[in-house]
Amino acid sequence: AAAAAKAKALASMGMGMGMGGGGGAEAKPAWMMEMEGLEDEEGLTCMVCQEGYKYKPNEVMGVYVFATKLKASNVYAIEGTAPGVGDGGEASSEFPDLMDLLPSRSSSSQRNVSATLVTSVSAFNTIHLSCHDQAAKADRNLSKPKSEFEGATLRNSRCKCNSLLPINGPEVSSDVFALAIERHFGNVGGDASKFRLLLHDMRLLALRIAHQENLRDEVGGGSLSSNVKLLTYQLQLGLHLMETDHGAHVDEHVRYKLALKAFVDAGGSSHAGSSSSSSSSSSS
Repeated sequence: AAAAAKAKALASMGMGMGMGGGGGAEAKPAWMMEMEGLEDEEGLTCMVCQEGYKYKPNEVMGVYVFATKLKASNVYAIEGTAPGVGDGGEASSEFPDLMDLLPSRSSSSQRNVSATLVTSVSAFNTIHLSCHDQAAKADRNLSKPKSEFEGATLRNSRCKCNSLLPINGPEVSSDVFALAIERHFGNVGGDASKFRLLLHDMRLLALRIAHQENLRDEVGGGSLSSNVKLLTYQLQLGLHLMETDHGAHVDEHVRYKLALKAFVDAGGSSHAGSSSSSSSSSSS
C-alpha cells in the first residue's frame, strides 16, 4: 500500500519508480516535454521576450534608431558638395535625373533642408512595440521616472535612440503596421512625405558608410554591420510605402522610380562599355 501511494505521488509530479523501487526520472515532467518540443525562434527576436515573428507573427517589431535632423551644411558635407555648386560637376552631368532629386540641388529645397531631412543610425537591437510600451510604462512608474527613450537607451545597449523603425512581419495587419509607421515618422519629424524622408535617410546613411564615418560616436555604439542591416529594413519600409501610399505623393514615387532606373541602366551600360574596352585592349 505504501509503495502504491508513493508511485501515485511520483506519477502526479511526472516521475516514476526507478530500479529497486526508488524514485527515478523514467518520465519527464509535462512542462519539460513541452519546452523540449518548442522549435528555436529564427530570424529577428525581441530583446525583451526573446520571441520573434515565428511565435508572435501578429505583433510588430521595430529596431531602435537614433535620427538626427540635418542642417544644410551637414547635407553638403555628406554629399561632398558645397552651397552654390548647382548642377555642375561630373556626377550631376552623368546622372542628371538622379542628382536633380537631391535637396541641395535646388534653391527652394536649400531653405527647408534642415527641417525636412534626417539621418538615422542604429546598433540594431530589435524589440516588439508592445514590449517597448510595457517597459516604458514601468520606467514612468519608477521612483525616479524615466522618459520613453531614456529607458529605451538602457535597453538598447546604452546606445542613444529616439524612435523605432517598424519591421513588417508575415501576419502583421496593414492597419497595425500603418500605426507603427505613423509613430516612427512622428518621432523623427520632418515636413516632407514619409517616402521622401525615408529615401534621403537611406541615401545619407549609405554616403556616410561610403565615406567611412565613425557612426559609433554618434550614438555610443553600433557597428558597420548594424547600420548595413538598418539599410535593408529601411528599404523594406520604402517598398511598402511605395506600394501603399496612393495619395498626393504618387508622382514623387514615379520620379524616384524613373531616376533609379536611369541610374541602374547607366551603370550597366558603363560596366558593359568598360568590359568591351578591356576585351578590345586585351585582343590588341
